[in-house]
Amino acid sequence: MKWIDNVEFMDRVIGLIKRRSTGDSVSFAKKLDMSERNVHRLISDMRSAGFPINYCTQNRTYCFSDDVKYEFTLRIGDEDLIRIKGGSRYYSELFGFDDI
Repeated sequence: MKWIDNVEFMDRVIGLIKRRSTGDSVSFAKKLDMSERNVHRLISDMRSAGFPINYCTQNRTYCFSDDVKYEFTLRIGDEDLIRIKGGSRYYSELFGFDDI
């Protein structure tokens, strides 16, 4: 299922940024197994969606300038099949999910 892979990928990206462990764009690209150009596109798209992402030149890493909370929930019937949480600001609209 492609969309589950996307949710897991975004969880990984957000986690690396929150931990300030992305490194520069070349290192970040290697960690995500993608090109540096695609990392720049990803960061640009996330910024456009409202994620407060900055690049810290002192530590050479991407970071959030403000707390971020995100939550993905998939429910079938009464059971949660997948739940990923973190931070303090909601950005579910980025991925086309409605708040449940």
